[in-house]
Amino acid sequence: MTIDGAPWFVAADCRDVLGLSHYGGMYDHLDDAEKQLCGRASLNLGRGRAVWLISESGLYKLVMRSDKSQANAGEQRGQYPVHPETA
Repeated sequence: MTIDGAPWFVAADCRDVLGLSHYGGMYDHLDDAEKQLCGRASLNLGRGRAVWLISESGLYKLVMRSDKSQANAGEQRGQYPVHPETA
């Protein structure tokens, strides 16, 4: 999704893809500008708990914390693919 023209991602989806643990303080290392809590209704997800969204820079921070070999390959190259909406 985009917020003010910038891409944002559902943090739980990113965490799962990157193989990161599900502990509660996972997003504590992200700056406030890199994360925001969003109501499910505003995302057309129905009822339930609010979801964390993370910015593109927040996503890169999570990638750096991942132990998955695919994430480390980007770190070794020193570059990551750019989200198509930002290209």
